[in-house]
Amino acid sequence: MVDNVQAFLVRTAVNIAIDNYRRERFFAGIASDVRNSETAPLQDEIVAARASLKRAEEGLSRLNPRTREILLMHRLENMKYRDIAKQLAISESAVEKHIAKGTLFLGKWMEGW
Repeated sequence: MVDNVQAFLVRTAVNIAIDNYRRERFFAGIASDVRNSETAPLQDEIVAARASLKRAEEGLSRLNPRTREILLMHRLENMKYRDIAKQLAISESAVEKHIAKGTLFLGKWMEGW
């Protein structure tokens, strides 16, 4: 279970920005310059990660409330489908559909940025 959701999302966005930075550098032929994962991110990476987080939060706010709730239960609280289904008194199939719908929407939402 995540204690601080905002910090978790910021760290996730920073990690994505770092991964993207590394991938771009590698494909630009500068593989030897890829930074060690233990180094602090650059300021522009932090800014990009915060922008990405804001975009993700906007996408989450556009989801159906039930879909958002189920997606966050699974992704942030690491709940299993069967546990979510039991807690919300719905079928596991319904949980799967909500998670698939939310994940697909957020993926497209973030790509359209």
